[in-house]
Amino acid sequence: MAVELNIVLSAELSGRKAIRLSWTAEQNANFEVFWKSDVPAGQAFALLASTNAFEYTTADLESTKTYSFYIRGWIGDQFYYSNTVELFVSCGKGVVLTAEAPDSPPCQLAVVGRCKMADMSNPVTGAVTNFTQDPTDQNSFYFLEGFAGGGGETDYRLWKFTWPVTSTLIATIIDTGVIAQNFLYTNVTEIAYNPASGAYHIAFAFANGSPFVEETVIIDVNLSTGVISKMTTHAPGINATIMWSYVSGINLYFCCSGPPLTGAAAAYSIKKLAGAATGDTAGMETGSTGHGFYAPLSTAGDFLYIGSNWKKISMPSLAIVTPAPASPSLVNIFGGGIPMQTKKLGDWRFRFANGGTDRYFSAWNCSTDEERNTIVQAIADGSVTSYNWGLYHKANYSVMAYGLGKDGTRVYVSKMIYLISAVLYGTRSLVIDGIYGNVQDCHFAYPYVYVLHILGDNGPCVTKICNGVA
Repeated sequence: MAVELNIVLSAELSGRKAIRLSWTAEQNANFEVFWKSDVPAGQAFALLASTNAFEYTTADLESTKTYSFYIRGWIGDQFYYSNTVELFVSCGKGVVLTAEAPDSPPCQLAVVGRCKMADMSNPVTGAVTNFTQDPTDQNSFYFLEGFAGGGGETDYRLWKFTWPVTSTLIATIIDTGVIAQNFLYTNVTEIAYNPASGAYHIAFAFANGSPFVEETVIIDVNLSTGVISKMTTHAPGINATIMWSYVSGINLYFCCSGPPLTGAAAAYSIKKLAGAATGDTAGMETGSTGHGFYAPLSTAGDFLYIGSNWKKISMPSLAIVTPAPASPSLVNIFGGGIPMQTKKLGDWRFRFANGGTDRYFSAWNCSTDEERNTIVQAIADGSVTSYNWGLYHKANYSVMAYGLGKDGTRVYVSKMIYLISAVLYGTRSLVIDGIYGNVQDCHFAYPYVYVLHILGDNGPCVTKICNGVA
């Protein structure tokens, strides 16, 4: 039986103007204190503090104002609310007005806030893509901002964004070797730790040339120093839709693969040594209709590859070495030619997939070939998912967030049990952007979800929501 957390809140004056909050609950939990005042009118509750204790004392507050408080307690991925207490502070006295909630508490999939990227201290005015979570801080993200030049070339700025308004320029990428870089094909991103540099690197695959098909190049940036490393050997233009990395010794390699963007030339695979200009390419097969990489296998540098059929590819040797030892039964979702990302945990690989009539959330074990699928929605009712859907892992289940959903304006949050069988339940949805229907990326920052989308004329926005899936 699930643990219920019955939180009972009380309040009293501490000194002349501070308020001491205390509460009881059946067990320890992660508690959050929310508050608001009645001046100015119409305020929403805001997070004041987080604590593992059963009490909290505010700083001195203003007299003649009425303050409201409630407590939210977290156990795992479920949260519970206390009653709401209103307290009036005047002349060194605190008068509790009510011990019941004057308003309904926020719903369990509530908007915490929204940030317009153009309102940051360093304005972002170009097109935004590659919204990618920082592996060292789940509340920070990297993204590319692109500016098209008069000659067809595109310059990029790499930013680090920390909620709600902090943005730091990491690097400016002004030349990838060819003009007219295609902004569309930069939706390929990988962040990984490089033992050789002692820092995390982020890598992008650019399809260059006019009309964006002549060459493909990998660029990585040292996130500690901002140093840009450009691949000097270019591959023929490929639709590089998925990017991975692997470590050999102390060397980090970024790699991608894909079919040709035009014609029936060979599908190529590319690997680049992080922090260096070294880039190696090799043709995989002629006239391939597949999209290249599908998922990492259990040995570093080995990947499941989709070409004319399932294959195993070794990136250290840039060669197809054996037929695929295993293959998932369902194929990835394609949206605009771009398949959704695959998440990994040990030997398990998680992804969205299409069946005959329904969309699935799929867990596949690359060593045992076990596969667990559960229906998310009918294909006819749903759009493609976002490029960077989020996944929060527990011992034997995951909580996920994804968009675009049915109309491109929503984000969905669900719980999925993937062992022993796959079960999806507790799905909740929230309209994030009802104007343009352009939800692009979702990332979990437990217990929150960050969503990149387009808000009307205001351009790129980040909305933070609170996940409350039971």
